[in-house]
Amino acid sequence: MKLLMSIFLVSFISLVEGQKKRDTLEQMKMPDCTEFHHEEKQLYDELIKDWKEVDYSTLNRTIINGINKSSFKTNNLKIYLRSIRTICGNEIDYSLCYSNVNRLNPLYSEGNFWNEESVKAISLKLDKNLIFMIKYFGFGNNEVFVDKTDNTKGYVRKEAKNFITTLKKRKYKKRNFYYLPNAEHTKVNIDDADILNLQFRNYLDRIVVVKYNINNKAEYKTFQYNDKEWKEILTKDEFKF
Repeated sequence: MKLLMSIFLVSFISLVEGQKKRDTLEQMKMPDCTEFHHEEKQLYDELIKDWKEVDYSTLNRTIINGINKSSFKTNNLKIYLRSIRTICGNEIDYSLCYSNVNRLNPLYSEGNFWNEESVKAISLKLDKNLIFMIKYFGFGNNEVFVDKTDNTKGYVRKEAKNFITTLKKRKYKKRNFYYLPNAEHTKVNIDDADILNLQFRNYLDRIVVVKYNINNKAEYKTFQYNDKEWKEILTKDEFKF
């Protein structure tokens, strides 16, 4: 009898909460986002047009040169190929308009940066055991290893994943992971590893802003394509994110 009463109470509470949410959505005045979406698309098209005839071949190397080696303290480095904020439905503000185009980094992003060449270049520069992950934060906080399953599908490009899954394989808490060893092949230690995550924004005038997240501390560098070269320029405050 107590079990039945408990099930009834849980079901009743869920029903009430669901009804409250529906009532809130019905009472909320949803905005007309037509003009907002039109402006976003215009800005997106302007960015695409501005970035024509850009050569990206040396940009990866330029960004890697900007990594501060002194920020790392151990022989092990967890690389977050993507850092993804997850949200609960209750966190969504339905009174706002949201862009339906990628205006943040449509031309150069994590997907463009992470490939076999960049992984090998970082290994050469830092000489760490490199461990590859996706980081989820916000509503839920989790690290997911890049492996042969579909758990990172849509977040890691096929080329990068295919390369990573040819590297050395180990287990951590019953989960498979792949890593690129350092020169001395020291023991892999995930629990005390440093962290590196790179995030990107694209701006007019062929500008890429890189946020270097190292052990949860952020540093920004800005690179501009000018005279067929990528050069570092001053990072303006409005470029920080």
